[in-house]
Amino acid sequence: MKHIFIFVAVFLMPLLCFAQREDYVWVMGNNIIDFKTNPPTVIANDDFAYATGLTSIADRYGNLKYWLSGKYLYNKNNEVIYEAEDYGVYEHMATLTIFPFPDDESKYIFLSLASGTIYFSIIDGSNDALHPNVIKNFATLPYGNSAPVIIQKTGSRNYWVIQEVNGYYCVYSLTKDGLSLKNSVEITNDWHYGIGWSHVSRDQNKIMVYETSWAEDFNYPVIDFDPANGVINHVTYHHAKGENYFGYCFTKNNKYMYFTMGNGAEGNFNICRCPTDKINEPDALKKYRSIVYTSTSNVDDMKLGPDGKIYFKTAMSSDYLGIICNSEDDNPVAELDGLKMALPMYTWSAFPRTYCYPFEMTCYVDCNSVRFLIPDTDFKTVEWVWEDGSVETNNVRARVRKYDHSGKYLVMARVDYDDGTVREYFADFEIKFPKTPNIICE
Repeated sequence: MKHIFIFVAVFLMPLLCFAQREDYVWVMGNNIIDFKTNPPTVIANDDFAYATGLTSIADRYGNLKYWLSGKYLYNKNNEVIYEAEDYGVYEHMATLTIFPFPDDESKYIFLSLASGTIYFSIIDGSNDALHPNVIKNFATLPYGNSAPVIIQKTGSRNYWVIQEVNGYYCVYSLTKDGLSLKNSVEITNDWHYGIGWSHVSRDQNKIMVYETSWAEDFNYPVIDFDPANGVINHVTYHHAKGENYFGYCFTKNNKYMYFTMGNGAEGNFNICRCPTDKINEPDALKKYRSIVYTSTSNVDDMKLGPDGKIYFKTAMSSDYLGIICNSEDDNPVAELDGLKMALPMYTWSAFPRTYCYPFEMTCYVDCNSVRFLIPDTDFKTVEWVWEDGSVETNNVRARVRKYDHSGKYLVMARVDYDDGTVREYFADFEIKFPKTPNIICE
């Protein structure tokens, strides 16, 4: 008898799962995209006022709190709650942002630009979240020709702020008490003309920077950064004459960095990618890049979604966002009509800078093993409440737990801090085991 064995197996790739750590709401001009549904829900933003400088921020549950457009700061009901000083160039607001206050969930920091100075102001919504009190001049930085890069300090509720000042990359420490200079590194590249766009890798240790320079000459430093200690380890300079790269985007598991590429005179027509572990090498964006998609019109911008997909916008389509669903696969495919907008987008609409309250427990799911990590290091004890109701108390920041059955689970960590504060963190995740192979015998 002839035996034919046909094996069908489904293997789970390691899944990086951020528990309620993403910003699930994007404000894109006259459209608002909500990623708490699958597929994302798009609604019309009828009270939309201005198109550039979009930034949105959500609370720890992914709900929209505030958003920035031009010089206006809005609440979730599209009411103007603050008007920044008119500096005359709204487009500079595109690189400024809103992000969580270091140690208070009811407060946020709002960056505005006026008279050559970046102002860090506090949005205090402790009494009224919809109509918060704006406390001006919490801290300041010279603007020069760049906006700061905000990075969360590893295991902390504080931040690092990286800013180009007078030919140096300066690293500042930002805490609830203010801003202080940590260290600085001299910029040694002759083509330097100030930071333009910037994008931070998922593990926060690489910062890809776009620097403008002379006509058709562009410079792209990669800053190798230590987010635990606030130290710039190394800067790699990529100089490209006649080619323009921007719209950087790192994939969910940090495997690739995507970027747009084109001739400075003709526009940007290609979506490319480069392995993240190669971008510290000189000329990596040329040596290791591969073209994922070639467009007949400009690829204006791109952004990683909370769902792990890369969304991009082309000049030829105002009704749809393109999607790359398999951005880390060997053969990624771009879907031009990936996400339908509620209203046609303006040609200058860009993806917003988005933040949410980042101090959440994260869980890393790898097959049946889950690693839990609470965000802080300055705690006294942790009470782990597992999915079956059992309780484990220790002073361990990270725990690994194995699961024997597929299903959706919820784990809570109740954390006692040295100052008497008690906080509860939650992680909801799903375990999927490979299906049993089907064996057909003949």
